Amino acid sequence: KAADDTYRIEDFSLTTCDNEAPSWSITGSEIKIAIGGYGTLKNAAFRIKDFPAFYLPYMIFPAKTKRQTGLLLPLFDRSSMNGYGIEIPFFWAISDASDITLYERYMSKRGIMHGLEFRYAADADSKGEFLFDILNDKIEEKDLTDRDQAEITPFERTNQRRYWLRGRVDQSLSDNVTARLDLDFVSDQDYLREFAGEFVGFEGRPDLVEDFGRPMEERYSSFRKSSLRVSRDGEDYSLQGSGYYYQSHHDQGDYDKAQPIAGLFYSLLPEKLYKLPLFFTMDTEYNYLWRDKGISGHTLSVSPEFSYPKQLGNYLKLDSCVSYTGNLEAYDAGYGGNDGMIKDAYQARVSFSTVLERIFNARRQDGVRLKHKITPSIVYGYVMAPEDEDQSPWFDPIDSESKTNMIGLSVENLLDASITDEKGGVSYRQWARLDITQRYDLNKLRSDDDANEDGQVRSPLLTTLILRPIDIVNLKASTAWDHYEERFSTTTLSADFSIPRSGETEDSYYIDYVKYDENNKSLNLQADVKLLDSFRAGGMLNRDLDQRHNIHRSLWVQYSAQCWSVNVGFEEDDTDKRYSFKFRIVGF
Repeated sequence: KAADDTYRIEDFSLTTCDNEAPSWSITGSEIKIAIGGYGTLKNAAFRIKDFPAFYLPYMIFPAKTKRQTGLLLPLFDRSSMNGYGIEIPFFWAISDASDITLYERYMSKRGIMHGLEFRYAADADSKGEFLFDILNDKIEEKDLTDRDQAEITPFERTNQRRYWLRGRVDQSLSDNVTARLDLDFVSDQDYLREFAGEFVGFEGRPDLVEDFGRPMEERYSSFRKSSLRVSRDGEDYSLQGSGYYYQSHHDQGDYDKAQPIAGLFYSLLPEKLYKLPLFFTMDTEYNYLWRDKGISGHTLSVSPEFSYPKQLGNYLKLDSCVSYTGNLEAYDAGYGGNDGMIKDAYQARVSFSTVLERIFNARRQDGVRLKHKITPSIVYGYVMAPEDEDQSPWFDPIDSESKTNMIGLSVENLLDASITDEKGGVSYRQWARLDITQRYDLNKLRSDDDANEDGQVRSPLLTTLILRPIDIVNLKASTAWDHYEERFSTTTLSADFSIPRSGETEDSYYIDYVKYDENNKSLNLQADVKLLDSFRAGGMLNRDLDQRHNIHRSLWVQYSAQCWSVNVGFEEDDTDKRYSFKFRIVGF
């Protein structure tokens, strides 16, 4: 020890391996370290076993205890579409609350892509993250006669400058006032499919969905959504201002769908009306609707509602409500004129329900008690919509098709478990849930339309089942049974399994089957399995069962030693094949 927090070591060896002949080590003739400052190193060698694989006569390195500006480890990859790639990130620690990472990435077939990531954290409730990548593509224009390029999307691309901007912001403006900003802009419809790799693509860089808990449009979506929402929540109301923009490339920039560019929403939470057994609530919403081509305008809707909940004796509960919705529309009718319309609708809803429950001592020796709760209910809903009104120039939730005269029967089953451990602590978990719903359209029952002569008044029978009997199993299933076609019109099945293995590891399996109709079925499989003590393997498959086509597939194998690991992988989708080789030094 030379001084406070300053040390000098001669003929040193450093490793995180715990065996006598370490798999890797760093050696040198002399090292000087000032904790919180910098260190110097003479005659440094990175050794695999005893072989010096890399040598430096002299180097300076940071020994800081806080984040520091400097180069990060380079990344390498190879893609059949983009060629060989190398990326060298540079990290700039601007302050304790913000930083920037610059990414310079070279791709042999595409050129140099410049990337930037900016992060800040103003306080516990305010943070933001922005990412931007831009490339002057060597492939100046898309060649639709090339089969590989045409398989990406069937749309032209004439832009050489390619980019993707995305970001998230959570900002506390003042007491009870918060702002949420989502940005997502891309240069063309092919970008996220061509650059889908681990470093610069859809899965690359920080995961904004995980960091901020808000979803992002998936890679193959035909549009990208950006939005801003400012809200204030009081004790008895909620006030929100919002703006949205949907970016689409499929119509050469002319998007003819109406978008709610700006809006204002006010909700009055349920309040009791004086001493009456009635509750009052109201929603008010304003939107400015805009489109690239076509009619734009304004909508204003007001929806007051009165509700009457009542316990009928010891076993039956009544929930009822009546509401009115008034919708005012004003828009530019063309030729310099304005037009508008007023629509209104009346709604009523009545439900009767009861609760049956019983507690069972399932396994006395394990301290497990089960509660089975059954909630049958009958619900009647009625909506009176306008007759023969003019059609709105955009989607309108109030039209003649909105008429409803329906009665529904449902049964909700819940199986909850309370588990008492050896120390007397109690934990709770829902073991199972089964919901069954059947609705009847009374309008069709009374209709004289020839199309309804066969009495098709029953909607599909909806069933949802969730099973979590033990921690390692999670099963979900939902179906819709068409009584008249005598088939399942929609079906979704999914299962998660986590199987504990030795060494505090586990195997995980996931299967997901989705059927929307007879010509829309898909299967998704994922696995991560321990083969031997040091080997793991995994993969993913996304398959279109109707087309008998693999949309995406990947495989990987990993060997892990005590102080290092190596991973070899392969990934393929409709647009590209990617190979990866990852070598990790534990604790370095």
